[in-house]
Amino acid sequence: MYLYSVTNSMSIIMHKIVLSTILLACISLIPCQAQENNDTRPTSYVVEGRLAGTAADGMKIHLYETEARRNVNTAVVTGDKFRFTGVADSAIECRVIIREYQMEGYMGEFILENGHIRMDLGKSRHAPTGTQLNDVFRKIYALEDSLKKTNAPEKAYKTYSKQVFKGHENDAIGYSLLGSLFFTYAGTNQEKLTLLQSLGPNLKRTGNYQFRLSYCQPSELIGQRFKEVKGTDVHGDSIALSDFIGKGNYVLIDMWASWCKPCKGEVPYLKQLHGQFKDKGLTIVGIFTWDKAENLDKAMKENSMTWPQLIDLDKTAMTQYQAAGIPTMVLLSPDGTILEIDSKFRGENMVQIVRGYIEKESVPTLP
Repeated sequence: MYLYSVTNSMSIIMHKIVLSTILLACISLIPCQAQENNDTRPTSYVVEGRLAGTAADGMKIHLYETEARRNVNTAVVTGDKFRFTGVADSAIECRVIIREYQMEGYMGEFILENGHIRMDLGKSRHAPTGTQLNDVFRKIYALEDSLKKTNAPEKAYKTYSKQVFKGHENDAIGYSLLGSLFFTYAGTNQEKLTLLQSLGPNLKRTGNYQFRLSYCQPSELIGQRFKEVKGTDVHGDSIALSDFIGKGNYVLIDMWASWCKPCKGEVPYLKQLHGQFKDKGLTIVGIFTWDKAENLDKAMKENSMTWPQLIDLDKTAMTQYQAAGIPTMVLLSPDGTILEIDSKFRGENMVQIVRGYIEKESVPTLP
């Protein structure tokens, strides 16, 4: 979720002019592919690139297919360079991964197709060149990166969402866009469902499509009784979610882990709610999951998290609340009814929704 000032709003207006040109340029590439003579198309691929430095010299580097979750090819880094060769039966979204060195400058995303593809991961993880789909891919993600740099509001991404999908409703770029901010901020869940329904049969058969579809549909858990989760706190003492129910407060559950960057991105919003409502009707309960218990104390101190934490090493909460990933937020009523659990229940949107519940009615507070 992005906050923006009047200054940033002016920046967005200027960016729209420039970025519209970028967008039109990438869309204009689409007909060229259809007109290309099949006889002149490459029948094999070469993928070569440069890393940000030589730290991975001698390590294995993998071409990893996102959808199938499998290695397509493997090579060895020489200095700061890598090179793959092979044959692509169809265009698919892939990543370049060094398993021992997964960090910016040493990983990238692109469309694997026959042709000569080049990447400079030291400059960008989304900047492949050399084939038509990758040229479009690069320009679309340049647009996304530009919006990120200006802390653009959600509506800025929504402005472009239909346009970037146009012409890619059934190909590898469309597949990639399902994981982009152009889909995340495409509007309400109903608007996202409409967009999903417009996609072609190839994409509808993918796990990525099914994941996005399930995430946009209303959760069947809304209105149900809360699901119990038991564990230990940071001191090793027993603790349960039910310990916080029926005390007169709304309960906001935050499922997170120390390694999860998006989880850390939610901390400022949680602090805002905790500071404003901890004595006025809200209890935040962190559920530390998908991690090691020994990492909790350090993570709490680094992020100045002062609300209760429940260590859930078995990921019981994720199972109970049907969480596809983390962070996942759940809002419970004072009597333990599940009120909110949604992909949009994050960031500033979460703050406004929680504030609406608490300020709408007089909620008794703890003595």
